[in-house]
Amino acid sequence: MTIDSNPVKLTPALPGQPMPDIATISGGRPVFRAELPDGRIVWLVSGYENVRQMIIDQRFSRALAVAPGRAQPGFEMSAAGSINGMDPPEHTRLRKLVASAFTARRVEALRPRVAGIVSELIDAMAGRPQPADLVAGFSLPLPAQVICEMLGVPAADTGQFHAWSDTIIGDWQRDSGEIMTALAELYGYFGALIEIKRARPADDLMSGPGPPMT
Repeated sequence: MTIDSNPVKLTPALPGQPMPDIATISGGRPVFRAELPDGRIVWLVSGYENVRQMIIDQRFSRALAVAPGRAQPGFEMSAAGSINGMDPPEHTRLRKLVASAFTARRVEALRPRVAGIVSELIDAMAGRPQPADLVAGFSLPLPAQVICEMLGVPAADTGQFHAWSDTIIGDWQRDSGEIMTALAELYGYFGALIEIKRARPADDLMSGPGPPMT
């Protein structure tokens, strides 16, 4: 594989504009250097098979990427100390804690409710002035509502949950203080919600039984 070390300068897209086509800016190279908007020089990998290989190859460490002393802008800050910033076997141990909740039977049982949310969002967009904003009216609220229902987050809190998650992972150049504030508020919210679920279990992931002890 030939790797061109000449960095490509990446500029952030404006709100509402698509990111530049990776195939175009990479010049067809599967691995290329790029300069991020904050000045950092990184290696980017493109193509499904190449990205998959990098993800499963344990020579590439998530934990090292967010280790103390390294720059942690945007999402990298939230990954530090979480499952997103861990390598096996610690990542494997924590993943097993929730794997039992995502059985084929449980996921299939979600289908009617997800279809219902899709219909509700489409009906809401159809009832607004046209043209509709597909991102604001569908693409963003759909996963947020589904995740909240799976976790047992009350419907009234869905908007706040989405605001926190958008602050944490929505913009890689967001101020670190805003991200830390959102993380603290999110952790505090889930801490309180866990106590509620312990007292009054429901049919959601938080109330479900944990994995068998070994």
